Amino acid sequence: MRARIIVLLLALAAAQPTPSAEPALLTFTKVFEDSAPNYIYVAVRETGRAFYKGQPEEEPREFQLSSGTVSRLFGFAASLGYFRDLALESRYRVAYMGKKTFTYEQGGQKSSVSFNYTENEDAKELQRWFEAIARGRYLYEQLEARLRYDRLGIIPVIRELERDFNSGQIVDPQQFAPLLQQVAQDPQIARLARTRAGELLRRIQGAPPRFQLELVEKPTGRYYRLVVDEPGGTAYEARLLAEQPNLQPWRVPAPAVARLRELLQLADNLRGLRAADDEQAPVLYRFTYESGAEHNLAVFVQPPNAIVAEMVHVFRQIIQQDFVERRLAMAVKGEGEMLLVVLKDMEAVLARDGVIAPQDFVPQLEAIVSDANYDGVTRQQAERVLAQLRGSSRSRP
Repeated sequence: MRARIIVLLLALAAAQPTPSAEPALLTFTKVFEDSAPNYIYVAVRETGRAFYKGQPEEEPREFQLSSGTVSRLFGFAASLGYFRDLALESRYRVAYMGKKTFTYEQGGQKSSVSFNYTENEDAKELQRWFEAIARGRYLYEQLEARLRYDRLGIIPVIRELERDFNSGQIVDPQQFAPLLQQVAQDPQIARLARTRAGELLRRIQGAPPRFQLELVEKPTGRYYRLVVDEPGGTAYEARLLAEQPNLQPWRVPAPAVARLRELLQLADNLRGLRAADDEQAPVLYRFTYESGAEHNLAVFVQPPNAIVAEMVHVFRQIIQQDFVERRLAMAVKGEGEMLLVVLKDMEAVLARDGVIAPQDFVPQLEAIVSDANYDGVTRQQAERVLAQLRGSSRSRP
């Protein structure tokens, strides 16, 4: 009877489903006392569940990696035979750069390999990915800590995050979206930090390409900014340097936008242009192109080439267009300068092709000419400007 019971129990046990194997675990550690950071630990399961710590004695903090990143990491591990019987150390003598260790675990089996420096390209790429993941988690925890304990320290962290994102060194940047959203929407945080966080969040979330043109004029204390978003949004601000940013949607004439886009393409989206050495110059231009992680910046006092010089010319025309429009609107209302003075200045500006859309002024000028409430001299000046506009219109192809 006892034998039959034992056989039955064994049969029942065999019929029970075996528990599923634990998902494979891929781990990277780096120990280098003379570097910052001097310790890295990142572990990733096939499910995307991941762990990070910056010191050996710390408890690992859990986070989630995307399926694309996990596939890439495990793909490199597979190409390296999951580190079984693998030698990665270079045969050349090189300076000590820390002990790196890859470990693969699955189903109770474990294999690992350690090295100081390797020439194996797959191993170097896997190391690069793990170090980028660790760097991202470090910045995440820094930003999280600043939000809780040191809001004045948020800007330096966002600058570091921007720099790494621009150079393509942030893995799964979407992980930062909740923190950046929190910074951007917190009125207790400095405006500059909120603005930078919002811009970075916009890019991380896949916003369309953006071309931004800025001009700083220290002698007059003025600042100008034009933003051109794909597919057609434009915004503009003109303010004193000491004033808060006030970027607002503004209708830039379609031909001007098309010309700027054409010039940007000719300039290869500003790739390869260097920033000026003297950012303290009295008059400074800053042109920026952003698309995803791509961030190209040109900072200059004098345009570096003819294409950029044409961009500056179009930008200046847009600035002047806004300036003349506002002066004319105020003068018509009886505010600001005398209308006659504004009309004479318009004549000079139009003569040097100073505005981007001169025909936009025609309706206002026609209204002034036909309004008997204005004196004869003012109406005659408006008529001269109108004739100038019509003449230049006929002379254009």
